[in-house]
Amino acid sequence: MTRVQQLIEGLRSRNNLVVEDREDAWLMRIPMGQAMACVLTIPRARFEWFASVTRVADKTETWSDWMDHYGSSREELDAEMAVCISAFVERVVTSGLQSPFRIHEGTD
Repeated sequence: MTRVQQLIEGLRSRNNLVVEDREDAWLMRIPMGQAMACVLTIPRARFEWFASVTRVADKTETWSDWMDHYGSSREELDAEMAVCISAFVERVVTSGLQSPFRIHEGTD
């Protein structure tokens, strides 16, 4: 099992987010209060992932970004991606995303 798969399996037990299995990806929904939700799409076979913020009432996307991982061995990319996804999820769950939204804390 890859590090990303291990992370996904660990996140399934949390009650503050929902993980949905799709054929080619995992879809994770994280409520951000009553009005907004953060949605992560994590492809199963690529070292990239996508995040968006949508309004719950009308499903309008208000922000989106993505991150890809490249330039290292598959094992290193897998570990790096798991760390990045975990950090992003923790940030959304514990303090929400601050506007302007960022997929990575250090990004301008």
